[in-house]
Amino acid sequence: MQVSYISASQFKKIFKTIGYLAVSAAISGLISMIADDPKLFGTLTPVINIVLVTLKQMFTQPEGGR
Repeated sequence: MQVSYISASQFKKIFKTIGYLAVSAAISGLISMIADDPKLFGTLTPVINIVLVTLKQMFTQPEGGR
């Protein structure tokens, strides 16, 4: 395997991922702050990330016209 330059479309995917992580972390932080339980942050972040990605996929048309 050889290292290559990152293309513009790859950068876009990287920044989208950073955005999803930031939003899910913010939501998790807010919930753990409201519940006054900091331990929830670590537990909720991946769950919220999965929910956000699932919601986005529900509103994204599949490639290939299906």
